[in-house]
Amino acid sequence: MNNSIVLFTDGFPYGTQEAFLGNEIRFLSEAFSSVRIVPLFMRKGVRGPLPSNVRVLPPVFVSRAKAMLAFARPSAWLTFAAAVSEGKLSSSRVRKSLKQSVIISALKSRMGCRWSDFEADLWYFYWGTNAVNVLPFLSSCPRSVARFHRFDLYEEDVEGGESQVFRERMLERLAAQCLVSADGMAYLNRMYGHLGLNPVLARLGVPDRGRGRGSEDGVLRLLTCSNVYAIKRVDLLASALSTVSGTRIEWVHFGDGPREYRDRVLKIASRFPSNVRLQFMGRRPNNEVMEFFRSNPIDLFLNVSVSEGLPVSIMEALSFGCPVMATDCGGVSELVGDLNGRLLPVQISPERLAREILDVGGRACGMREAARSSWDEEVNAEKNYREFFEFLKHRV
Repeated sequence: MNNSIVLFTDGFPYGTQEAFLGNEIRFLSEAFSSVRIVPLFMRKGVRGPLPSNVRVLPPVFVSRAKAMLAFARPSAWLTFAAAVSEGKLSSSRVRKSLKQSVIISALKSRMGCRWSDFEADLWYFYWGTNAVNVLPFLSSCPRSVARFHRFDLYEEDVEGGESQVFRERMLERLAAQCLVSADGMAYLNRMYGHLGLNPVLARLGVPDRGRGRGSEDGVLRLLTCSNVYAIKRVDLLASALSTVSGTRIEWVHFGDGPREYRDRVLKIASRFPSNVRLQFMGRRPNNEVMEFFRSNPIDLFLNVSVSEGLPVSIMEALSFGCPVMATDCGGVSELVGDLNGRLLPVQISPERLAREILDVGGRACGMREAARSSWDEEVNAEKNYREFFEFLKHRV
């Protein structure tokens, strides 16, 4: 039985990213007597308070200057040379492979200097990239598991993804590969089934924060929550809404991104017809987004990305009983269908997207119970995390 665990994160509990990891911490602390968190990067702000048996170790990279010093280590360049020798390194992946080499070198050095910080029954890597890539370069370590989501799994997903030149050797060092979707599990088996791995389906989950409500005044209220990157196609939704006449639509978006993508969305929105309005909220803490779900009528949650794992934002919408319209990519079809919203083809025109929004939006009220049931059956945090940590504690 495993009693102590080290959790490797990109930044949690620092910063605003990995907000959904906060849903796991309570269950993790209840399952294990000792929990240590190793963040790779220092970021502004810190979440808290954490349970009393959770200890946060200093981030591996506390500043950009420290990262540059790590970049100068000979060991980082030796690791990069090993990546080149793998023969899988295209020019587009050179920068990302250099980043991985620096992370591997710095984390291995930290372990060499302070091994006692890392001694535990089990290592749990929250991502299938970055910190977990150190495994092939260690002579020995505790039994280890890693979660795989989207950018750290699907190799064709170059934008936003990371180079995976050491993937086969890393996968072989894991006692279990934990996939957040059945689609991801099928992908791993298809690509790496010859390695004799131990993949398990371990969906994320969100807690019960109560039920939301729909509109009662004839306005169709839409909500989106994502980074504003090309892959998320927030501009596609903006283009679709620019074609709608007659129906009053209020669209609220949480999230932000590079200026070129944000400005593209805002430029389209500036030409909306008078019946359509966008409220661009930018990046907000997760608790503010959840409060918005609780306090405001929302008729339809949308996600029109071209690539996903199993979006936590969709889980959160379903938990409030909010119908969801989303593109059929990654594991989205495992949560979204005609009973609780609408599954869309990835290749969809703005005109068709607009028609689908009006069609489903007009019937959304009757889908709210099915949406809530989808959350309870598939991504209820209370169920999923207790089962997952029971697995880690007793069967890894």
